[in-house]
Amino acid sequence: MPPVLFQVKFKVPKAIQAEFDRWYAEEHIPDVIGFPGYVSARRYRTLMGDDEYNEVSLFEFRDEAALQRYLTSDHRKRVSEEFDKRFGTTTERIRIAYEQIYP
Repeated sequence: MPPVLFQVKFKVPKAIQAEFDRWYAEEHIPDVIGFPGYVSARRYRTLMGDDEYNEVSLFEFRDEAALQRYLTSDHRKRVSEEFDKRFGTTTERIRIAYEQIYP
């Protein structure tokens, strides 16, 4: 099975950017990447374009089965609850999964 990218796009207000960046890099990503089947994580901030979301995180999973295990796991539920507790009222996010089709 091909690798899968799990994309999470954010609207992060400038007023909380530093706090969000610290927590996301030091706590959130290390927590997510501890899940079996995880391959890598990257974060990007918008440079140009008209997308209303100003950040994106890309998490690569070994395959769709690994992503599905993560999405239905208690681990993911806990990670999402922690995000919502800290930033749920100040940020917006959407999630999209992609299957690799080339090469």
